[in-house]
Amino acid sequence: MKTMCITRFITQRLLAVGIGGLLLYPSNLHQAACAQVFKYELVADETSPEDAQLEDESELRARHVRLNSPPPDASLPGARWTFSPFSNRTFDLLVSRLERVGPARIITCEVQGNPGSWFMISQVGDYITAQMHGPGEVGYFLRHTALGDYRIVEQSPHKAKFECAAQTPSAPRQPSFQRLRQIGKSGGGGSHIVKLMVYFSWNVTYYYGSDGAAASAIYLAVSQANSALANSAITPSGSYSFDLVQALRWSYNDSGNYFTDLENFVNQQAGLQGTLSYADSVGADLLQLWVKQPVTGGAAYVSTPGNLQRFSVITVGSAFAPRFGTAHELGHNCGLHHNYEDSPKWQTGANGFYSLDMSPNNPDFSDLMSGRSSGPILQLFSNPNVTYLGVPVGSTDPAKPANAAAALGASFPFMSAIR
Repeated sequence: MKTMCITRFITQRLLAVGIGGLLLYPSNLHQAACAQVFKYELVADETSPEDAQLEDESELRARHVRLNSPPPDASLPGARWTFSPFSNRTFDLLVSRLERVGPARIITCEVQGNPGSWFMISQVGDYITAQMHGPGEVGYFLRHTALGDYRIVEQSPHKAKFECAAQTPSAPRQPSFQRLRQIGKSGGGGSHIVKLMVYFSWNVTYYYGSDGAAASAIYLAVSQANSALANSAITPSGSYSFDLVQALRWSYNDSGNYFTDLENFVNQQAGLQGTLSYADSVGADLLQLWVKQPVTGGAAYVSTPGNLQRFSVITVGSAFAPRFGTAHELGHNCGLHHNYEDSPKWQTGANGFYSLDMSPNNPDFSDLMSGRSSGPILQLFSNPNVTYLGVPVGSTDPAKPANAAAALGASFPFMSAIR
């Protein structure tokens, strides 16, 4: 019997008015020369108004800009940039990592003076998706649009709630992945790569303006999921990652309800026929579907050792920081639950599969599998051996243990061996 977790974010229209510009250029060069290297340029001029049509409750203000491609690989290591998303905000960036992931170029920068904050760019062909994020900090998200330009928004870190519902299975409860490892029936450590196939609908292509732009966004979200795995100190120690095999537009029209989309996906119907067989042909372990709907959120089935679940659905508005929806739904596929307070009672004693929610304590935060907190959602899975502001991001309480990192260490050997 499948266990289904649904994550919902309620959209809200807000109004923002103001002016500003957006520049990103190497700070050690003269600005006139930098314009030829990497510069975000306004569609209109410095006095053009911000976009009053915000799309989500986490958005504070927005505007449209034009964007040139980043410089070639050789000039990136150690490069220093200045990021000015709006006229009253400027950040100094240091390029810390460059990765080639399939067709994508992933550039990660440290935000100087903001410990724990990062700026990440995903580039596929001529299309870019970029985001700046830090726990508890105002963030920025940049995406390509159907108008052919780029839209940048300022994001609140405190307006990213999860509303969850779970279906209690009628079948007898099975041992957890972690219990199987304890009795010697599950591996651990070493290198475990879960191969992921992501499909996106026509609405997603329209939202981003092209298939290439949608793919750049998907590679960014999966990179953020992998960073969450790295941040979580998974035990036993080893290499754990999601490998995006392909991001592919499928001829599917969103149903308007991501729960219905998930059922269509699982049952291979309503236009999603063939997605499973194609994913199998390219060796994918998990399958995710991206859709665009007025209500943003996601849904996934939760795996147990005897019933591995491969399908999840995410809406574009919740895939990235500060919600980390892509990582969240993949976590469900890998056997993780929400926080104990929001989980069905049959999950009691699930050997650490819970997330942690510190609301309404001080400090107030949660790991990415909860999201109930009014404080920041941390980019990691619960682990009592990892701390945030001196507080463990997990629990050893035997009644409601929160050590998803150990649970992932137990489930990844199963999930990475599906295909």
